[in-house]
Amino acid sequence: MRQNIIILFFIVIVCLTSLFVDAKEPPKNLQVGIKNRIPDGICRKRTKNGDSISVHYTGTLFENGKEFDSSIPRGTPFTFTLGGNQVIKGWDQGLHGMCIGEKRKLIIPSDLGYGPRGNPPLIPANAALVFDVELESPSSQKMIIYKDPISGDEFVSDAYPMKVVDDVAFEVDCQLVTIKKGADVDIGANPSAEESEEALEEGSEKVNNVIHAFRLQETSFEKKAYQTYLKRYLKKLAEHVQEKNPEIDVKEWQGKISAFSKKIFDNFKGNI
Repeated sequence: MRQNIIILFFIVIVCLTSLFVDAKEPPKNLQVGIKNRIPDGICRKRTKNGDSISVHYTGTLFENGKEFDSSIPRGTPFTFTLGGNQVIKGWDQGLHGMCIGEKRKLIIPSDLGYGPRGNPPLIPANAALVFDVELESPSSQKMIIYKDPISGDEFVSDAYPMKVVDDVAFEVDCQLVTIKKGADVDIGANPSAEESEEALEEGSEKVNNVIHAFRLQETSFEKKAYQTYLKRYLKKLAEHVQEKNPEIDVKEWQGKISAFSKKIFDNFKGNI
């Protein structure tokens, strides 16, 4: 009898130990698993920021595998602009470079998901998430990814390569081009091969090859004046946000703006 009790006690200890061993630690970083990558020779286009993409997905909680949402029973894929800050950060970061038909498993830490607020009642606070995602279709057509509420200016997805930085700004790839005074440079199209050969024969130097359909204009940047303008603009924007979206924490947003602006202005030692 005593031997049976000892064996039973040992089994209980082993079971409890296995529970602790099997407990999963939530991820600290985004994990992207590619289930069936489409080879480059077959894939005609991979997703990038600014693309309007449609995906089917199933979302589960990392902790217990409980499903909280899926587009599959609805029969309609979910469509959004990649990099447009329309979905959780884990999606914006984890769905780059996909091809139609490709499937990915995203394991998303809480800070790239719904964070400390969660999304009650289905997603608790600080929950890590797992998404099985299949890309149905990307689109390269123009999409407005931001409209300035003060000026009405629109940023479209195909104008420049853009990405959202610090939740407060769009970062744009650009290039500084210096042209001699008086030069008339029309960059609405690439120069023909014939014109290029003539230029080389005359000893001219080709300094740019830009394909955006507008003319280069002389510009200047006066640091102090722009700081004053930005301060006034942000005040107007904060008033607009408080009026239209009182639930938004304007002070937190203003703090992010100030920190980001400092990084930008530190790059400019004087005027350009």
